Amino acid sequence: GTLPAFEAEFAVPIKRGGYSNASPMQVQLAYRCSLVLRDLINPYLLRRQKKDVKEVNRMPGKTEQVLFCRLSPKQRRMYEEFLRSDEVMGVMRGSANLLGAVTTLRKICNHASLVANADGSMHPSLNDDSSSSDEEFYDEDGAIADQSGKLQVLSKILPLWKQQGHKVIIFTQWRKMLDIIERF
Repeated sequence: GTLPAFEAEFAVPIKRGGYSNASPMQVQLAYRCSLVLRDLINPYLLRRQKKDVKEVNRMPGKTEQVLFCRLSPKQRRMYEEFLRSDEVMGVMRGSANLLGAVTTLRKICNHASLVANADGSMHPSLNDDSSSSDEEFYDEDGAIADQSGKLQVLSKILPLWKQQGHKVIIFTQWRKMLDIIERF
């Protein structure tokens, strides 16, 4: 179909249903539209999920540990800055999409470089998952882990697990985060 048809049938209803002041009917319509859209595009998506990774099936049962990680100073500064941003104020007024703001906060909590330029300023489009230069992942001292509380914890626990003979598979929501972990 055409772009106007797509916007009328999917984009606009889904967007309206995502606002915090959306009526129950708008939320339900958005949900139905998103399900239909998902079913239409699923055959064309290549996506690797945990259940598709053969190594997961051969591993012993999952042992899960919940570890609390502090934000790095840079992450904390960015998190607080974003909470004071116009985008968050728009969410509070009901004129901006809550999911986009929550996604940005999740990215900040994973690694500062997911939403920051090399100079430390935030991307104009905070939800962009485009590729970036290697330098963007490093701080002034060249340490990737220093920009992420989660990577700081990983840098301490992975050597211990290796010494104990454990095998680890790391999953993440964003390809760019995998790029960061690869350089870590």
